Amino acid sequence: MLWGTKLELKQSLRTKKFIIIVIMMSLLYVPALYGLKKLIAFMSPQNRPMNVAMSSIVSSMKDLTGFFIALLALLLGVMAINASVRKGTMALVMSRPVKRRSYLLQKFLAHTIILTVSVLVSAAVALIGIRYLGFSVRPSFVGDVLLFSMVILLAMIQFLALGYLISTLVRSTSAAVGIAVALFLVMLIVVPLLVQTTAASNAHRLAREKFQNGNAIGNYTLGSNYETYFNHEKNRLMRRYRTYYLFLDPISQVNMLVSNLSEIVYITRINSTFYHAKYNSSLRMYLPDKSRGIVWRSEKEFTMKNGCPSVPPSGLVRVNGTAYYKMVVESCYRQTVYAGVWHSIAVNRRNLILLLIPTFVYLFAAVYRFNSMDLR
Repeated sequence: MLWGTKLELKQSLRTKKFIIIVIMMSLLYVPALYGLKKLIAFMSPQNRPMNVAMSSIVSSMKDLTGFFIALLALLLGVMAINASVRKGTMALVMSRPVKRRSYLLQKFLAHTIILTVSVLVSAAVALIGIRYLGFSVRPSFVGDVLLFSMVILLAMIQFLALGYLISTLVRSTSAAVGIAVALFLVMLIVVPLLVQTTAASNAHRLAREKFQNGNAIGNYTLGSNYETYFNHEKNRLMRRYRTYYLFLDPISQVNMLVSNLSEIVYITRINSTFYHAKYNSSLRMYLPDKSRGIVWRSEKEFTMKNGCPSVPPSGLVRVNGTAYYKMVVESCYRQTVYAGVWHSIAVNRRNLILLLIPTFVYLFAAVYRFNSMDLR
């Protein structure tokens, strides 16, 4: 059972491929840790929020790190089948009583195990580095790093499946690598650049329409708010275009999945001061009798996501039959708080589906093609 998986793992260990991939992946977050070290140079150890560390790790996917993991997984899959066919070892393996489909899936499982171990090692290195920088690594943060690593793993598995498909379509290893690199450049550089340019162009058009003839419409005015509106529309369009036009780009989907690490909440504080109530006959209403001093005070603080709540105004209240005058002072402000990777994935679950579907499509096509390949 899983004979092909064990064979591929043994071959990877013998050729040092397994070890090389693990070592390369262990360096995945080193640039992010170096940038984080420079960022916190002027922060005290007590003033180092975990969202700063997590944001540094996530932002690394937008730099060369994302291209590195994509190319690594793609090349691993590209050389999975055709290299064995060219060397003649595939025909020898297929002489055993094993179905082609089973062997391909078992080989794919072995490479998935290699990538999983590599990603977990890189996550461990990231956690050790963050702890070394003076952050307090809590279980929730460990969970966020592991969850983000699993999202990266899904992207790498999709590239691996695409590499398998290319490997079954092109017999020449060098030609397959060339096609993979060209496809890599188109998927991760050319198309995203076109999408970004289109989003910026459409955002400019919407901004010009809103500020037509130099007159502001709505709550925006000329000057810096034009730029604010443009940036808002550009970000909105980029999120939409990444979902609808970059659904075959796993790195874009990963960036979308972790694009909502923070959320806006409304923190409300209510200070209530109770006085004895005194009836004012001229005003025909109860007023606080401050000459008798404060009876008691209460303070409440709560957080809501849907805006500031309505608070009962100051006025007369009765407690156990005694009349008191309650003076209410309310303050409500908006604050951005760290919500975590799981919250971001839940908000962008559509992109998680887009990250999974192409993997099964590529793998199914690779199996179908492998069943009809000439392995001589």
